[in-house]
Amino acid sequence: MKGIASFALAAAALAAATWFGVPCAQPRGAQPRGAQPRAGAAAPVDGEAERGMAGKPAPKRVREADAERGRETGAERGRETGAERGSVAKAGYAPGYEPRVPGYAGPRYDWGVLAEDAQAYAEDGKPRAKLTAGTVVEKMAERSSKSGPLFVCRILSNRRWQEGFLLPASAVVMFEGPFASSPKGPGDKVIDYFTKVGQRERRLAALKERHLRQNPYFSAYQTAAKAYLDFQQRAKELTAGRDAAVGVERSRLVAELTRMKNQEPRLRSALEKAEVPYKKWKAEHGDGSEAAGDDPEIAALDREIEALVDDVSEMVPGI
Repeated sequence: MKGIASFALAAAALAAATWFGVPCAQPRGAQPRGAQPRAGAAAPVDGEAERGMAGKPAPKRVREADAERGRETGAERGRETGAERGSVAKAGYAPGYEPRVPGYAGPRYDWGVLAEDAQAYAEDGKPRAKLTAGTVVEKMAERSSKSGPLFVCRILSNRRWQEGFLLPASAVVMFEGPFASSPKGPGDKVIDYFTKVGQRERRLAALKERHLRQNPYFSAYQTAAKAYLDFQQRAKELTAGRDAAVGVERSRLVAELTRMKNQEPRLRSALEKAEVPYKKWKAEHGDGSEAAGDDPEIAALDREIEALVDDVSEMVPGI
């Protein structure tokens, strides 16, 4: 279960929060890094099974460093030097380029590409879809949130635009002007590059997940973490209902939340207890990152990514 392995850290933070104001889950915005392109916000980062998917892994170094340093993935190193996200960049198109749609006269939204897998939300804040790195977007508006700026986007799916997606700004590398006016060849290479970076990170996540499940304490930890997560989600829903209710219904919800508040320490204690042997085993056996060095699928993706770097860096400095 993605996210379970990092859930104990969230448990402590949630326990410290004011009970009746249980926060909604929000994507965590990654800090913008690097150079000039404009970018967006990062998806929730899973501490064990799936790392964020941004930036350029340096394939040759990645295989060596993954084996030697274990925890640090190519994508994490890419984030340190990768393109800045969240603001419009000067696209850097070559003079005289051929636009994707000559004479385009449609909406003038700025376009971008997801640099990592990201959870998209509907405009009412409810989860809508999980989008993969390489997805083409156009930013229609911008909103603020506690976790950082959000883009109101339309996404390109099966050659059609679908509107009404909220994405964290730091997950998107943006360019000036609409997608239809972008250069087809160079633009396609940018899309292909980030698509392959996402594929590499999903493969690495799968290898780490396989390793994680060898932990004999994983099942107990997963069960305790899920129970606590479900409990917090239920509390959030009841809190929202209480805030909107009046009279008898409000009193009923207040009573139920009070009862749940008394249950929270027991669930948190069970999670903390299950976490101790789980983390001890993990500290002794690593997180599985070293498997990347021997994986043929990752090696092939590294070669494909490396072949795109020079061309893509002309549009996305700093990758």
